[in-house]
Amino acid sequence: MEANCPTARVWRGEATADNALAYEHHVTESVFPQLAALEGYLGGHVLRRPVEDRVEFLIVTLWASLDSIRSFAGDDLERAVVEPAALAVLCGHDDFVRHFTVKHSADRRNVGQDRAVPILPVRNVRAAVAHYEKLGFQTSIHDPDAEEPTYGFAVRNGVEIHLTRHAHVNESEAGACYLHVDDAARIHATWKAAAVEGRITEIEDKPWGKREFAHVDPDGNLVRVGSDTHVPYSEDRLL
Repeated sequence: MEANCPTARVWRGEATADNALAYEHHVTESVFPQLAALEGYLGGHVLRRPVEDRVEFLIVTLWASLDSIRSFAGDDLERAVVEPAALAVLCGHDDFVRHFTVKHSADRRNVGQDRAVPILPVRNVRAAVAHYEKLGFQTSIHDPDAEEPTYGFAVRNGVEIHLTRHAHVNESEAGACYLHVDDAARIHATWKAAAVEGRITEIEDKPWGKREFAHVDPDGNLVRVGSDTHVPYSEDRLL
């Protein structure tokens, strides 16, 4: 395994047809939200298929690196971590997991589509990169060997922000962007706990159907974060 590459963690379990939906709810309503609070967690998928009188599941979680997985799995990475609530509704499961290095990822929703990437001016690229790392972004620097790097990148769950060096950034020159996320409340709690420099407003439900908060980074850039206030439940979203 390539320790510092994105990694897929794959585990298999089985449930009776009567308990299949209960297990799906456990994964999506309990396990995934808990994992989302861990640094390096990139998302997860629940795969299912009927097998005779049972339902077979593959649970695939994506991680920034093997070290990220150790934060909840411990040093024995191949050992499955199965909660008692899952054991109560499963009729069989593997005691081990498999890990795969993610070498390529394609999302057909983005194929052939244009996209916009905000470019935020910062006084010091290294400092800005460190700031966004604390907020859970994966970061890199275009010219890391330079005494004063000129350009940096911050990526989180497909959201991308570029950071460009401006020696003197005043309020009128600062940038702004809007990040639409699945759960703004969770991001708000995570960012508040990170105790980063700058300002983070309280989260509010807006009349236009969004739950939003704002972060002003140390360079004065405004990063507004929002999610839908209500996403209707649908079993199709779990399949």
